[in-house]
Amino acid sequence: MDLDEICRRDRRIGRAMASVLRDLTARLSRDDVARTAGLEPTYFSKRFQEVTDMTFASWSRSVRVEAASQLLKTTGQRIADIAADVGYGNTTTFERAFRKVTGMCPSHYRARAARKNTSNAEKKLTDARHKQRSQRLELPTFRTWSGRGGTNGMKTVEAVQSWTLLLTGI
Repeated sequence: MDLDEICRRDRRIGRAMASVLRDLTARLSRDDVARTAGLEPTYFSKRFQEVTDMTFASWSRSVRVEAASQLLKTTGQRIADIAADVGYGNTTTFERAFRKVTGMCPSHYRARAARKNTSNAEKKLTDARHKQRSQRLELPTFRTWSGRGGTNGMKTVEAVQSWTLLLTGI
C-alpha cells in the first residue's frame, strides 16, 4: 500500500509516515510520531496497525532497511556510515534489524548484489561478443551444378541463412 492510499484512509497516519520518511537519520519514537499525527501514542499504534496491517516499529524498520539496501547496492559507503544514514547509531542494532528484514547481514547482502550486477554485466558482455562474432562471420558460398552441360557458377543457398542463425546463437 502506498502513502497516497494510506493518506486517503487516514490523513493523520499518512502525515505521521511522511514525517518519518522526510528524515530517516532522525530516529523518531512512536510517541514523537504520534504527536506529529495529533494522536495519543496508544491509539496511534492501534490505528497505524489497522490502516497499514503492520506495527509502527516493523514499518519503520522495513523502511530503514529498504533505504539501507539501496545504499548497499549503489554506494561503497562503510556499513557503519549507512547505518547512521538510516537512523541507527549502533551498527550491531542495524545489522540485527537488517537481518530480521532481509534474512542476511548487510555485508552478505552487498556481496550478493555485487555478484548479481557482475553476472548481469558479464551476460551483456557475452551478448555483445556474440553479436560482434556474428557480424564478422564470412558466409560461405556453395557451388551448385545445374546438371549436364550446364554452367557451374557460384550461388548462395538459402541454407546459409539458417547456418548463420545457428552460429549467432553460439
